[in-house]
Amino acid sequence: MKTIFDTLNLPEFRKCPAMFIGRQDIYTLETWIQGYVSACIDAGEENRLNTPEGIPISILRDYLAWKEQDYSTGGIAYIMMEAANGSHEEALKRFFSYLDEFESLVIVSTWRMTITESMAKHTANQKQVFTINESGNWRHLSFQGFEFSKTVLNNGLCWIKTKSPHESSGRFGFVGSGRSVMLEKEADKQMAEWFGVVRWEPGS
Repeated sequence: MKTIFDTLNLPEFRKCPAMFIGRQDIYTLETWIQGYVSACIDAGEENRLNTPEGIPISILRDYLAWKEQDYSTGGIAYIMMEAANGSHEEALKRFFSYLDEFESLVIVSTWRMTITESMAKHTANQKQVFTINESGNWRHLSFQGFEFSKTVLNNGLCWIKTKSPHESSGRFGFVGSGRSVMLEKEADKQMAEWFGVVRWEPGS
């Protein structure tokens, strides 16, 4: 089964994306990627969105942000255009160079952790995270029962995925950070700041 990376890696696609997506610019490429991702999810074929090493394209945006040290909330096109000083040609060139790096990443370990009552209390004492209840009033958000997974890559980076006990699926992203991709030591530091003593267990 072909994946999104099979298309992105075609020599013809890289030489002239406009032949496949209509325009030779990074914004159109980002729109095409988003459309491909949505189609695969709707068809239940999410496996077509992973690299051969099993790394999902959904974290590509945060990987690019880490490479460029871009702390904005912009998408792939914004990050690349900022780095390329507004040049579509340079933005595409940088994107495909980083894409090669992304596809070469290897998963070296996976970890999991469930937030206990004491860890949830530690977070509540920070008095930083609030949510709105059914009455429209602000209250502290409890993370008790939340599940975190950490996937570590061969270059020292990791990605964090969070799952609420009330959700059937998780989301990429670390609580308190706009990114899901960061150096493992940074992720562990943030987890300790939020939850106190953190004990990761081997995951699958």
